[in-house]
Amino acid sequence: MLGVILGLFFGYEGGILIKTSMKEMEQNSKADSEYGAPVRSITIAVQANERELLFDQLRRFAKKNFFAIRIVGFPSSYNVEMWREDINIGGLFWSDSKTLSLSFHNNQFEQHLSQPLPESVFEDLMHDLHTFIREVPSAITTERRHRLIITTTDNWRNEELMAQMKALAEKYSLEYEFSFYDSNPSDNRCLDIEILGEGFHITTTDCERDTIEDFDIEFFLDYHEGPTATSEETLNTLFEELKSLLGSIDNATVNEEP
Repeated sequence: MLGVILGLFFGYEGGILIKTSMKEMEQNSKADSEYGAPVRSITIAVQANERELLFDQLRRFAKKNFFAIRIVGFPSSYNVEMWREDINIGGLFWSDSKTLSLSFHNNQFEQHLSQPLPESVFEDLMHDLHTFIREVPSAITTERRHRLIITTTDNWRNEELMAQMKALAEKYSLEYEFSFYDSNPSDNRCLDIEILGEGFHITTTDCERDTIEDFDIEFFLDYHEGPTATSEETLNTLFEELKSLLGSIDNATVNEEP
């Protein structure tokens, strides 16, 4: 009897976790379909004891800018959403990594916009959000500034990608890291590359594949008070150089995200 009871209990608990994970996935999918691609996105990392301070700062930002706000806790994360008639800001705070990811979208759900809002509106909101976030002592904001979309044929080799990115890192005396792993469920070998600089980093993942498929190279700024002019200038330079280097390879097509 005890075994049956324990089995039912753990089955029930497992069901809760599965349903919660599915709910989080559905929410992310729903956000993409309702609001389209994000106009801006940032990631904020804090120490464990400053999570509630971070949430308080988000509430203050929402109140100042006339957003409704909802923060809902799940076993492994918190769902964060702020919305008003023209803009939706949403994301997840992951309890294990103490990291909040936020995306800024045109709000097409409550009222369809005849045309997207000017980027300056999102820039102003991002700047204002930073003034609240930097009140959290440990907060480090990571902001994606550029994204390259690489389309290749099956002749593409990981070695080519590694060579181009390593050469770029060495040219500017930057830290270069790479690792291989097997992806699930396909078990294809994947390559992770990261270039690290002062106040910025560049990341990409490329997996072996049998069909033409895109992969991304993303360029990020990392800061507390705000990005420095040097880090912004260096990141822009690296972006233009890498776009040119990869674009010169015969079997690769390089596009910049609009």
